[in-house]
Amino acid sequence: MRGARRYWWAIVTVVVVALLAPGTARAAGSAVSPYGGLSSSQRASLLAIARDTWKFYGADVDQATSLPMDNITFAGGSATPTAFGRYTSAANIGVYLWAVVAARDLGLVSEPQARARIQATLTEVSHLKRDNGFLYQWYDTSVRVTAPRPRQPSTTASSSRTWTTAGTPRD
Repeated sequence: MRGARRYWWAIVTVVVVALLAPGTARAAGSAVSPYGGLSSSQRASLLAIARDTWKFYGADVDQATSLPMDNITFAGGSATPTAFGRYTSAANIGVYLWAVVAARDLGLVSEPQARARIQATLTEVSHLKRDNGFLYQWYDTSVRVTAPRPRQPSTTASSSRTWTTAGTPRD
């Protein structure tokens, strides 16, 4: 609690700036117009992009481990994958989980399908080897072990922990 009191000025500053932003924009001559939403053609275009994007994420999972793969190759104009990057990272896993949630929200997969995908992936993640609780940078998706690259903790996971614990009291 002491740490939170130390940063009250930052919270007040953010709130004041947020409250003053529309007035500042008007004073600068920028009109602040209310958002009118997407037109039906814009909505259709974005949904088509979302469907195409989900086709990638739907196929980008190692069937044996439910871990997303780093890449898929479609060589020579092939409509089906010709090669798979059978390795993954903490970032790949996080983006895949976001994609599943977005696909569910857009009706591209059902709630039970999304739950099954997320549960399968998180179950696999719970079995992955770690360094002091942090995921390693790369894993081989076919055998759930760290990939033959430098075995170092993920900088994505490490920096996230640094940001979330900055300014918190230490024991």
